[in-house]
Amino acid sequence: MEFTRLGNDATGAVGWATAIHSNFIRAHNTGLRVAMNICLRSMALGSILAIAFTALADASTIHGQVSIGQVSIGGRSLISVDDGLERAAEPSEMQPSWVCDRSDNICGLDDPKMLSKPAKIDYDALLKATPEMKKIAADKIDPNSSEGINLKSRAADRVREKADAVRAAQGYCSVWKTISHKDGRTIPDITDLVKAQL
Repeated sequence: MEFTRLGNDATGAVGWATAIHSNFIRAHNTGLRVAMNICLRSMALGSILAIAFTALADASTIHGQVSIGQVSIGGRSLISVDDGLERAAEPSEMQPSWVCDRSDNICGLDDPKMLSKPAKIDYDALLKATPEMKKIAADKIDPNSSEGINLKSRAADRVREKADAVRAAQGYCSVWKTISHKDGRTIPDITDLVKAQL
C-alpha cells in the first residue's frame, strides 16, 4: 500500500489517514464488484435453465398430451414428467430392480444396483453335502461345541469357494441364497454345479 502525504498541516496526520482510508475504500469496492459479478452470473445461469426447461416442456406437449423428455445437466439426468415439473432421475430408476438382502450374498457383487447376471443356490442342501457337515452327523458332534463350530465354519468356507469358482466359470456376477427380480424373471440355480465341486 502506498502512502501519499495529503494536506499541508505540520504533522501530516490528516493527510496520511485520508490516503489509507481511500485505499481501503478502493479495495472494498473491488471486492463488491467481484461479488456482484458472481451473483449476476449465477442469476443468468438460473434464468437460462428455467427457459430451457420451459422450452422442453412446451416441445414435449403434443395435442394436449405431455410426453416424458430427458435432459442431462452436470452428469445428472433430469426427467420432465406428466405434470410438467422436473425431478432428478435416480440411478435405481434406470436399472433393474433386484429383490435381495446383502446377508444372503454368498460371493460376487453384493450391491443390488450393480447386478447384471446373478445366480442362486440351495445353501442348506450344499452345506449338508460338505464333508465337514457329514462328519458332524456321522460322529454325532455337538454343532455348538468348539469342534462343531469349527467344522461348520469350514463347511461354509467350502461352499463359498466352490460357488465362487462356478460363478466365475459360468460368467455370473454373484451367487445368492435368495434373490428375485420385480419383473418375475427366472434366476439360474447353480446348486448342482456347485455340489459337483464339493
